[in-house]
Amino acid sequence: MDLLSRKMYCKMTDGSDSVCNGRVAEYVMEASGNTGRDEETLDWDSSSRKKQIDVKGAGVFQANPGHKRHFAQNVEGTSLAEAWKVFVKASSASNMRTVANLLWLTSVITFTLFYFFSKAITEKMLVRALKGGKNTKIVTLSGKKITKMPSSLDKLPGLKTLNLQNNRISKVCSEISTLTQLTVLNLGNNLLEEIPEEMKYLTSLKKLHLFGNKICKFASGACDGLQNLILLNLNNNELAWIPQEISRLKNLKYLSINHNQLASIPKELCFLKNLFELHLNYNQLICIPEEIKFLKELQKLLLVRNNIEVLPKGICRLKNLRILDIAGNIIQTFPSGFQNLKLREFYCEGNPLFLKEPVTAVQQDDVWSLQEITSRFIMNELSEKNPFVMQAITWHPLVKNIMSQRRKCAICGKYFLTIWLECVEFVPPSKKWKISRNLQLVPLQILICSYTCFNQRGPNLFGIAQV
Repeated sequence: MDLLSRKMYCKMTDGSDSVCNGRVAEYVMEASGNTGRDEETLDWDSSSRKKQIDVKGAGVFQANPGHKRHFAQNVEGTSLAEAWKVFVKASSASNMRTVANLLWLTSVITFTLFYFFSKAITEKMLVRALKGGKNTKIVTLSGKKITKMPSSLDKLPGLKTLNLQNNRISKVCSEISTLTQLTVLNLGNNLLEEIPEEMKYLTSLKKLHLFGNKICKFASGACDGLQNLILLNLNNNELAWIPQEISRLKNLKYLSINHNQLASIPKELCFLKNLFELHLNYNQLICIPEEIKFLKELQKLLLVRNNIEVLPKGICRLKNLRILDIAGNIIQTFPSGFQNLKLREFYCEGNPLFLKEPVTAVQQDDVWSLQEITSRFIMNELSEKNPFVMQAITWHPLVKNIMSQRRKCAICGKYFLTIWLECVEFVPPSKKWKISRNLQLVPLQILICSYTCFNQRGPNLFGIAQV
């Protein structure tokens, strides 16, 4: 029987029974604005009084066959507005629960019809795609409440784009490995828990969207075949680490891992020499590896809302970097040479940057360890190319490794190892930078070897003291 032509019953205030046409019930549903939420409030007028109905999403509608009069006998010949007036006039405080039950029943039926209609549409679209066979290039099944990937994908070997975002998929089907011509795969906003191994078979893939899942790991070998991948979107997942195998994505240009749980990034990520953009906002990063200097093509670096204390000196070697956002970290100074970056945009609000507000402190005496004295002597002799020391160091690889960690004094130019004075120099930001409003001076970290050199410093160089 047609639902819209069925007659439903409701109790009258005077104790009599009445019947309302299903079309009226449908209009009541629309007028109330019911969208399937647990509770709605409907305001309406009856006999010059305002009344309020609390519509609860529960209850059972009961029909009363003993009705005495009809209040909607001519509903089908009237407009929806007139039908609504008839329905309201016949209703009163005593039958509010009946109205609520009527609305609930209508919403349930509507949802059921929508679900099966959506499922039928999905199947129809898939059948149409399958009929195309090798000629089918694009399949979009977004927002269809799919729980499993279609196993018939292996019948579409020529597929170029597959969009399955906004569904309930928790696992990638094995048939996807046959889509060797696929260039775009969108599995965003699903229920995946890992980047599956099947991805390695998608050798033509260029764009992979996996945002909004529950991904916490990469399956072994997942990166092996993605040599042509250009874009990887892993935003809004649960990743706590990135495997070293990320370096296999040789052609990757855009990598976004915002809103995850990363505490560090592997140095192997810095070997992606074609990377243009790196987004790592809203993670738990403490530091950035010194190897970031190898990202020669990097133009955009976003590190918003992490726990980064110090930027590596290697960042000063990113000659193509144009946009840098480090807002919301715990950075106090920037590495020497930072002011020479050719940035267009630089944002650093929300960091406890050193301010040019000098205080007086007690100067201490230089106290060096025997290791520091010996190290400085050897390093300075090596810088002067002493042949005896240069030959001797080749027989001591451990010492050579230690010497590789040397630093250079900003005042005298001599080398030191483990003992130095940390200072800060304030320089104005480049006029070409678009910067945070509160940034007037850029504090640069300067290291010097002794108080002797400290006393020879310039007017903009200050020591860092505990106060």
